[in-house]
Amino acid sequence: MLRTPLTLTAVALMLTLGACSGGGGDRPSTPAAGNGGSDADNGGDTIKPGNNSGASNGGNTGGSTGGTTNPTPVPGDNTGGTTDPAPGGNTGGGTDPADPVPGGNTGGSPAAEPLLAGNAPIEAALKTGEPVFFTARDSDVGNKIKVEIDQEGTITLTDVTAGTATAFGQAQALETRDGLVSYLAGDGPAVALDINDLGGEVMGQQLDYTAFGVWGSTAALPDSEDAPVVLSDVGTYYGGLRTDSAAMPTTGTAAYAGAVDAIEYDAASRLVVNDLTGAASLAADFGNNKLSGSMSLVQENGDAWGTLKLGTVAITGNGFKGGITSNRGHKTGSVDGHFFGPNADEIGGQFGIGAGSSGTATTEIRGAFGAKK
Repeated sequence: MLRTPLTLTAVALMLTLGACSGGGGDRPSTPAAGNGGSDADNGGDTIKPGNNSGASNGGNTGGSTGGTTNPTPVPGDNTGGTTDPAPGGNTGGGTDPADPVPGGNTGGSPAAEPLLAGNAPIEAALKTGEPVFFTARDSDVGNKIKVEIDQEGTITLTDVTAGTATAFGQAQALETRDGLVSYLAGDGPAVALDINDLGGEVMGQQLDYTAFGVWGSTAALPDSEDAPVVLSDVGTYYGGLRTDSAAMPTTGTAAYAGAVDAIEYDAASRLVVNDLTGAASLAADFGNNKLSGSMSLVQENGDAWGTLKLGTVAITGNGFKGGITSNRGHKTGSVDGHFFGPNADEIGGQFGIGAGSSGTATTEIRGAFGAKK
């Protein structure tokens, strides 16, 4: 997460992640040790600036108005494209390896465009203050986090537990790579955050209703590109224009293809091991209320990493929750998410996975994903 797309280095504190998370309402449970974080309750709603009502589909809407961050974060008091209290945060992104600027406000290649530069439904809703709900898991250290996006496209990551907030605006955007926009704020402590290019293509799939991403923080940026990156905390989020529960299909099936953004780190030391991205291939069986599928991950250098496989994942209303494992010894994990768009057109979610008592892995993985029919 803290490097070019997800590994924090002096060269680039970047996270190849994707989108916002919501505040108010349902909140993720505290992550269990060795389990890549606990699964988040479906909900964690937040609404965009200028809206006090609305939280359809799980979760409650939060109280304050405007898409700005409360200087003194108050759990359950968000509005305006915010996320549910979960992993805390600062701003982040990566820098151009050829021109490292620790904590710099500019850089990155190619340069990132403004987050709300287009007119996709999710962008239009954020710009006009319509309800946009986000969910964030508790961070790796167990803190409640929320994410907000205001009408100008500024992302605010708030660690509700610690009472800190970090804002990511155009000045903190470093680069856009494979449809993932990376931000970086500060140089020690520093926070990196990734989000998919809203309304644009991410790894070949255009998402009009969904946002997702990963964030990570470090006490200090490394002094060289090859120096190890140690995370102080890490987390995930997702959100968008949720499908109304009443509009969810009750029969038939649908296939979804999309992208994954994730980070692998040592369970004991939080040393970053791999910056991961990949492809998601999911299938919803609406008649039996089940979601299945897999995610094929690759390392930053392009080498294959392995596969994540969904276990028993139940669809309830417009959300889903269940288990996830890997073919590399990660046996204990959880995944949660929601359907987005007027007709369950897209899907977004997050996951945390670890070795558990029966696994052989010594690392944990946190990630988020978005996919469309």
